[in-house]
Amino acid sequence: MGRQTISSLLSDASKKLRTDFEYIRKTNPHAGEKGEEVQEILKHFLNSHLPRRFSASSGIIIDTCNNMSKQTDVIIYDNLSSPIYRSSETTQIVPYDTVASVIEVKSCLNGKELGDAYEKIASCKQLKKRPFSQLDQRPTGARLTTVGTYGIIFGFASDTKLETLAEHMKELNKETESRLWPDMVIVLDKGIIDYGIFFPGHKEAAGTLSPLCDEEFIVFPIYVSILIHKDESFSLNRFFCNLLSHLTFYPRRPSTPPFDVILEGTQKMAVSVTGYQFNAKRQLKAVPPEMYTNPTAQLSMIVHDATGAQIGILDFIPWQDGAALRWYGRIPLEELILHFPHRDLKDIKIIEHSGAQYSSVLDISADVFRSWPKNLSSSSLLKAVIR
Repeated sequence: MGRQTISSLLSDASKKLRTDFEYIRKTNPHAGEKGEEVQEILKHFLNSHLPRRFSASSGIIIDTCNNMSKQTDVIIYDNLSSPIYRSSETTQIVPYDTVASVIEVKSCLNGKELGDAYEKIASCKQLKKRPFSQLDQRPTGARLTTVGTYGIIFGFASDTKLETLAEHMKELNKETESRLWPDMVIVLDKGIIDYGIFFPGHKEAAGTLSPLCDEEFIVFPIYVSILIHKDESFSLNRFFCNLLSHLTFYPRRPSTPPFDVILEGTQKMAVSVTGYQFNAKRQLKAVPPEMYTNPTAQLSMIVHDATGAQIGILDFIPWQDGAALRWYGRIPLEELILHFPHRDLKDIKIIEHSGAQYSSVLDISADVFRSWPKNLSSSSLLKAVIR
């Protein structure tokens, strides 16, 4: 027995795929069921060998505009980030942002089956993904990321030469927008067809073409060529290498769609039953009835600069165990409170909402609030008056 290597282990896996396929081909006379069984072989291989972050299943893909793909043989998606909108043994519906690759599986790949696979992969790639953003996590320390979907046509067998399949691809490419092309075609035990990148003046490929997603991508001076790799029994090695390279640089993408998409059909208004407030002990307590009508709720301070121009309004909001401040102004609340020497203000916390700044609940009274304009009157920068 020879020494095992990564290459030989994948080659052995390829032999098992071939053996399983031949068993199905010989024992299952029903074409539809045979196709489903062949898909299961490939999904089992992928789920057994890919990083656990990714899962392979059959199903339908949906984007945030509610556009859907055709039924897809194999969808490889980020299992750690993706919600599942429909789950069953045969068909899942997953969001497009988390889909890293799609695979169309053919028992015997020929020109007709190639055209069918082109159409189904295009139905996936024409969906919309959001651009890479700060919400996404780079999977490696490198700046390289790819959010495109890697489209693959996987043939377990073919009675057509790779050269002939490549000629069929040339014709199909004329009829198909380039961003919708499959990225790789594999025929097990024969070889792989993909796209190589060449820079002017260089004969060796600089790499393979990554799936395009960004419509505003930078155009560099490169040639893109269809390449045939006659890897024979090692075809699965190149397939796995190319797929794994793509998955390595696929970012973690939180895939919660816009709330208006999820909440479509829900009621816009809700009925308020009662209200609660957190007290100083961080317990929710019912809002006292007098706080709904207390006139101090309208207590406000109008702040001016030294020229008399208004720079903002500071509101006093009564609360259990104290009060809070609300500020609408041209300067941050943090700068304003520097002019108020009240002892509790040094520990103030501030949050912003709808153009206003709110303080944390403080141990201050309405009388203390009314005294603050006197502090400002000694300043040559700001003046204030209680309204």
